Amino acid sequence: MHKNPTTTQANNSSSYITQVRLGSVISGDIKSVHSIRIDGFLTGNLSSDEKIVVAEHSEIEGNISSSDITVKGYVKGDIIATGLLQVLAEAKIEGNIYARYISVAHGAKINGKVNIGAQIKFPDSGTSSKAAAKNLK
Repeated sequence: MHKNPTTTQANNSSSYITQVRLGSVISGDIKSVHSIRIDGFLTGNLSSDEKIVVAEHSEIEGNISSSDITVKGYVKGDIIATGLLQVLAEAKIEGNIYARYISVAHGAKINGKVNIGAQIKFPDSGTSSKAAAKNLK
């Protein structure tokens, strides 16, 4: 049986990746049902229903929310990963972390409160560190 490649690709949402390329500067929130890779600069909140990758030379000033998140660049804001958060050696995070699971490589820098586990209360993705801290008290 011959499968139509267009139909196969349309049924596999993981094959779609929104990418902000190196050299791009975006001001405003980004939300996608597909995976997102940031290689440029973003001032605003970032959310995805799938996976987010913050590449090595990228900078994000805003909150990040997704099921699985990999950080290799700089993030100034809260990170909410309902699945796995991978913090690679080159990463620098200034903000609170909320994750079901976390992996932190030697050399990564994190400045903020780290909340890990299946029982933690995840804040709304649009809240700031101060608002999220109030919700946990």
